[in-house]
Amino acid sequence: MIAAWMIWSVAVGLLLAVAALAAEKLLAGKRRWVWIAAALGTVALPLVRMLPALGGGGSGALPGGPVALEPLLVDASRQPAFLGDALVAGWVALSLAVAAFAVAGGLRLRRRMAGWERGALLGREICWSRETGPVLAGVIRPVIVLPGWVRGAGAARQELILAHEEEHLRARDIPLRLLAGVLLMAVPWNPALWIHYRRLCLAIELDCDQRVMQRLPGRRQIYGDLLFRVGQGARPLPGLPVTALAERRSLLERRIRRLFSRDPQVRLAQAAFLGFAAILVVAVTLVLPGINDRDDTSSEPAFVTMTVRPSLVNGDDVARALESEYPPLLRDAGIGGTAVVWFHIDEEGVVRDQRIHTSSGHSALDDAALRVAPRARFSPAQNGEDEVAVWLEMPITFAAR
Repeated sequence: MIAAWMIWSVAVGLLLAVAALAAEKLLAGKRRWVWIAAALGTVALPLVRMLPALGGGGSGALPGGPVALEPLLVDASRQPAFLGDALVAGWVALSLAVAAFAVAGGLRLRRRMAGWERGALLGREICWSRETGPVLAGVIRPVIVLPGWVRGAGAARQELILAHEEEHLRARDIPLRLLAGVLLMAVPWNPALWIHYRRLCLAIELDCDQRVMQRLPGRRQIYGDLLFRVGQGARPLPGLPVTALAERRSLLERRIRRLFSRDPQVRLAQAAFLGFAAILVVAVTLVLPGINDRDDTSSEPAFVTMTVRPSLVNGDDVARALESEYPPLLRDAGIGGTAVVWFHIDEEGVVRDQRIHTSSGHSALDDAALRVAPRARFSPAQNGEDEVAVWLEMPITFAAR
């Protein structure tokens, strides 16, 4: 049950990561929103997909008199229950471990805060520490924390340091990073979310660097030197409610390179974004449920005079296709049902339309039946010597062993 859904969730997250990598090149200054949207989508889209599988569907009954055929039983083996239980237990354990790590970091941060000294710099209220900072710490009442060496850094560098932390404060970057951390705690097994979180941290700093340069133009060289100096001695603070002037050296190099880059790479970004759009269209067509090639232009179900009734000629093929389309969430949970499907076949026995007459009680099962319906082939109905188009009615039962 859970395994197939988890694999699908990872695929969604990786696809959104590709989208974000393309989109952030087009949205300079708003990169952080791209990555927080990717993280939210990685969590929300799988939940949206799960809901139809767990909910019921309505009846699409239409008036008419289709020809009744023998029921088709789809008997599928389900995943061992212990595997799903083990995955859920592992999920809970991993979430608790990540949450415990975050809480422990928060407690260490609070202990450090007790040693900070309130003060002021260039008319702004700050906290002085021995080694911590420059950093913005806290969620409800964030404070700017500066190390002792900033006292002798000079007014130009002091103004840049304060401007950086004030931009984080204005942009509410700490709550944004905290939200991403909460998503990680909720779904820690998805590697795509870890990619999103790391890229979000970089995007937050890149956006902040850009705003600082817009606020204090002409100080790019000093700012780059300052980033390098702070990064050489930076030691990340524990906990999620923190944004620092320089955190990891690997991210610092990218920030300095971007700071002095003059190439907007617009054409490359546009090509990447269009390429992603094409991939997304294909992925949505192949992956999302409820998409099929039904033709709604055929006639309404109605009684047709015939002398030879049609019959399903590839029942084994249809049964195998239905088994492969059986929604894993329902199959592995042992949930089944019977959907009564109406088929409209032409004079050659080819399906031209398919509709749910009586729902199975689960829209995901109804969708599975409709997706497979075009693969069915029937012997043509005949009225005397003439082959005629006709509506058929076939109950399809999904059962999990």
